[in-house]
Amino acid sequence: MPQTHEIIQGTVVSLAFGGNGIVRQDGMVIFIPFTAPGDVVKARIVQLKKNHAVAELVEVLTPSSDRVRPRCPYFGSCGGCQLQHLNPSAQLTYKRQAIIDALQRVGGITNSMDVRVEPADPVWFYRKHVLLHLRWDPGGLKIGYVGVDNQTVLEIRECPIFTEQAPEVFADLRKTITELNLPPRIDGKATIIKSGDRFIADLHFERDFKWREPGLGPLWQGVRISSPRKEMVYGSVVHEITFGSIRMQVTPGVFLQNHPSQSAKIYQAIADKIGKSASGNILDVYCGIGILTLALAQYGMTVAGIESNPRSIELARENAYLNGISHADFYTGQAEDLLPKLLEHYRPHTVIVNPPRTGLDERVITELLQSDTKQVFYVSCMPATLARDLKRLSEKYHLAECCGFDMFPQTAHVETLVRLEKR
Repeated sequence: MPQTHEIIQGTVVSLAFGGNGIVRQDGMVIFIPFTAPGDVVKARIVQLKKNHAVAELVEVLTPSSDRVRPRCPYFGSCGGCQLQHLNPSAQLTYKRQAIIDALQRVGGITNSMDVRVEPADPVWFYRKHVLLHLRWDPGGLKIGYVGVDNQTVLEIRECPIFTEQAPEVFADLRKTITELNLPPRIDGKATIIKSGDRFIADLHFERDFKWREPGLGPLWQGVRISSPRKEMVYGSVVHEITFGSIRMQVTPGVFLQNHPSQSAKIYQAIADKIGKSASGNILDVYCGIGILTLALAQYGMTVAGIESNPRSIELARENAYLNGISHADFYTGQAEDLLPKLLEHYRPHTVIVNPPRTGLDERVITELLQSDTKQVFYVSCMPATLARDLKRLSEKYHLAECCGFDMFPQTAHVETLVRLEKR
């Protein structure tokens, strides 16, 4: 059995969920980040558990045929990407296997199914927004991403999954924050959002202070600044997204998918499936700002959206009016609280669920099992919780279709869409 700090040598046989390579030695599984299947590596054991160990990569002795040169200079230190060292085909293979493994091991779904992963285009400079952490340390304010240790804030000057303008954007953001008259020892977060060829900054600080009005350079469309008891907007923070003929106005503070073209593929896939068998009402649970709700309602279907964020529902209603859509209803609240009444009121033929990473609340599953809903679409960003929920839903529904979408190229994350039919 290997010991802590020991240097081991072995061949990476596969990738675990999360992107770590797996080396097997003396009956133990050793997880090694930033390795590829087929790599022969040297690695140092840094953490030893009863049934597995974690190691850090020391040297790639023989590179895998799947290995490519990472594009980002921070890869391996930044916690944002896990797979930049894999070619696009190998990334898709890993993500397909991650879905299948979860369905089999967690969900107990062993019947053969043709699971494919829809490739992304583009795979670089695709993100709609990024989150930066603002943290004071003895050297002053740090602005950047969280490192692979989940603690360090790594200051960055470029990001090839966000924008080619990142060097200018990040430098100008630091200048803008510095000019706010920021007091010492105050932490916060900064979300930067693409809006056409300009950017929006959403800055939040953990305590109140009297900030100066920021001077907005040509890169910035607008800035929102908030603290526990204060909020101000400078310029315009409204940006627009489109899906088909629907134009959605959006503001900071609401959930928005990060890969516009891939999210559009998911919405279109659901719309196409429902359009072929449109019958009865539809509930769109965890609807966000209501993009899919409005897309389905424009075809004359009666669709009701449920979302816990009040601002998201405000935007959904405003955008329904702006697009002249009258067959969409929106409700603010927790899905598990609203679903019983809305299932009774609408008696939907189809329910769409798009929960957070934690998956469905048990009460949501119970309500679906007790309803007369004929069809369920489940969109998930976490294969393990998806599989867990499918196991429970299998009491009444069978898995009819499953497809992955590479929503997050260069990372270990994958989006999954499944369609369930009533038995």
